[in-house]
Amino acid sequence: MTAADGVAFFSGVQTVFSGVQTGGLALAADALQVLAAAVYLGGVGRLARKGRRWSRSSTACFLSGVGLLWLAVGSGLAAHDEQPTVHVVQHALLMMVAPPLLLLGRPVTLAVQASRRPAQVRMVKVVHSRVLRHLTNPLLGWLLYYGSMGAMLADRQVYDYLLTHPLAHDGSHLLLVVVGSLYWQPLLDADPSPWRLSPRLRLGSALAGAGVETLLGVLILAGAGAVTAGAVPAGAAFLAVALPTCGACCPALASSRGRRGRRRARRRTWTRPAPTG
Repeated sequence: MTAADGVAFFSGVQTVFSGVQTGGLALAADALQVLAAAVYLGGVGRLARKGRRWSRSSTACFLSGVGLLWLAVGSGLAAHDEQPTVHVVQHALLMMVAPPLLLLGRPVTLAVQASRRPAQVRMVKVVHSRVLRHLTNPLLGWLLYYGSMGAMLADRQVYDYLLTHPLAHDGSHLLLVVVGSLYWQPLLDADPSPWRLSPRLRLGSALAGAGVETLLGVLILAGAGAVTAGAVPAGAAFLAVALPTCGACCPALASSRGRRGRRRARRRTWTRPAPTG
């Protein structure tokens, strides 16, 4: 990496808090994030009033995920996402970091525990519905995840189109969060899901994905991807987010003990009605 590449990289980092987004869509996104955090904390408070505790680590994960969503779409990252490094980091946060943190917050389990019996029954039906089973198919999630990642970071035409069409660009942010959630949900197995993957399958999926991310990062570094100007710092930033995220998750994905514990806790959650007082 040359001195010019280093300057470009750090100038991109400095833009994070240099301009908070105030446009209509940005304010709507901020409002949704605040609402999500408020509803989540309201559920925690409802459980506390019934004498039941909620995991502090789950709360921390969910609020951290909401904070990272704001960092990606409401802070200076969004104000300067025409810069290649910032653009790549923004997409990586929306796909790789925020969704798993939100899922580790176990919002569905919290909603079930904090709800009255009729709402619990409706949520159980939705979770076990045929439509949700198809949408959360792990293979479909894997293909959508890495297909979207490749299209937005390796295809120059898609990259240029998103940068020149703000509405499509904002829509792509929502798509990345949804696709990221579909990919991470069966792997993390934090909330109830129609699919149950063995630790080997979950670890294998993550390692195969790490190979794809490494290849994509190398393509960006070489200037063969969607990014041409500033390719080296953009590729370095992508790998700096992607590979540590995979490395941090692999031990948990390979653990069968943690998975059995989550299953026991989930059986208690989904078979014991919440107090209705």
